[in-house]
Amino acid sequence: MGCSPSDLAQVDIDTWLELRSQLQKHHKARIEQYRFRRDPKGYLANLESRLL
Repeated sequence: MGCSPSDLAQVDIDTWLELRSQLQKHHKARIEQYRFRRDPKGYLANLESRLL
């Protein structure tokens, strides 16, 4: 199920940008989860220092 050039030319830019934004937010959340699991104390210390 490929996309033809005419299919790609009809993409709504606003819809695409919204989808891209959602994907970036999800990716950032996954990275933060990984960092917390890898080093919970360090993650929380870093978070606390950013909040104060």
